[in-house]
Amino acid sequence: PQRLLRGIKDARLLQSDLAVHRLARISGVRVVVILRDPIEMLESAYNMFECWRQQRHAIIANPDDIYRCLGFGGGPAGFGTWSGQLEKLIRAVPPGHVFLTHLESLASPG
Repeated sequence: PQRLLRGIKDARLLQSDLAVHRLARISGVRVVVILRDPIEMLESAYNMFECWRQQRHAIIANPDDIYRCLGFGGGPAGFGTWSGQLEKLIRAVPPGHVFLTHLESLASPG
């Protein structure tokens, strides 16, 4: 019988130790992690969460308000958690079951 393949596209999975642990318990799991430019990611999230609405009357944007809007409760320190969470994921799943690439490498010809 042919196995059914399933996929999840949710970056928040890497933000949770519990989610990483649950993901690792799936038999035969393969994980594809696609990284993107951090500035592009921030711009995209800023627009998606409409953080600009909260800031339109402010002359100078308060970074803490932006981090809160984006859901990065830890402020700038929250960005360092991605590497730590990736390490946990790589340690949690069998060797060779995590494929890590950059978005630009998938979009580039050749």
